[in-house]
Amino acid sequence: MRWEHPQSAVDPVCHKTVDPRIAKTAIYGGEVFYFCSDTCRSKFEVSPDTYVDGSAISRQTHVSPS
Repeated sequence: MRWEHPQSAVDPVCHKTVDPRIAKTAIYGGEVFYFCSDTCRSKFEVSPDTYVDGSAISRQTHVSPS
């Protein structure tokens, strides 16, 4: 199996739609989060629990056979 970026993602800080192929990233709780900027990623890294809410953020992991 091979991991692939989702087609789109939502920045958990500012809620903008981002292109995962070029977005900034952070891993928290085994999940990959995508950000529109270093500023949003920095805010997330200081206090991730503020932004992580399973009901508010849809997290997608795409796996395809290699």
